[in-house]
Amino acid sequence: MKKLFRLSAMAAIISMMATATVATSCSDDDDDDPSVVLSGDTTFTVTMGGETSNSPSFLSVKDAKVYNKSKVAASPENVEIVFDGIAFKSAKESSNPVVNSNGRSATITKTGALTFTYETSTGFSGSLTLAEEPGDVSADYVVTVVRQKK
Repeated sequence: MKKLFRLSAMAAIISMMATATVATSCSDDDDDDPSVVLSGDTTFTVTMGGETSNSPSFLSVKDAKVYNKSKVAASPENVEIVFDGIAFKSAKESSNPVVNSNGRSATITKTGALTFTYETSTGFSGSLTLAEEPGDVSADYVVTVVRQKK
């Protein structure tokens, strides 16, 4: 049953990727190149983790970047989604006071064990797909983000 679900999730990802228009590439939070400008629809992959993970927990769909605790303090303005190792949450639900008060938010709906849809206050919608089932706040998770301009 688990293999069938994973196969269905992979088919959904491939289907979404086949219809997405890639406008540009993106980078992780280690590449602070301000010249990268994203426009249109894109699909990108990030590694995220929970509170005790070494991976970033804060996602800016607008910037196609993830931030860890130390970097989000300097650039919290576009973070819309937070991952706690178990579920995705809106930035306004974050326990981090800097992110919680940034004025950004997202409506996130769980559509499967590994898939979520979202709509952000910054004008984007799309999906988040985990490579494996979440549940460990210290683990690192690969997340495929499909980003579409509303």
